[in-house]
Amino acid sequence: MKKNTEVYIVLGLIVITLLINIIAYPYLPDQVGIHQRSGNFDNYISKLGFLVVLPSIQIIGSVLTKLTGKTTVTLILLNVVALITDIVLIFINI
Repeated sequence: MKKNTEVYIVLGLIVITLLINIIAYPYLPDQVGIHQRSGNFDNYISKLGFLVVLPSIQIIGSVLTKLTGKTTVTLILLNVVALITDIVLIFINI
């Protein structure tokens, strides 16, 4: 895969995650649950923190993945998993 295509796909996934968070922001509770144990949340983050945490993880993870020389598939998979995790957390909290 060309380097430019890889960059556009990764940036697109990060932007999609951020846009989904911006759209969901008004519907989220003030404290967003991010970890469940026995069906109950036991760890929370502020709604503003949630807005940026997964896109930030995607950016940091993408940079580290590239620096360690992992494959393009690994890089894209990392971002897809982060996007799916974001969507699941939003639906659980709304």
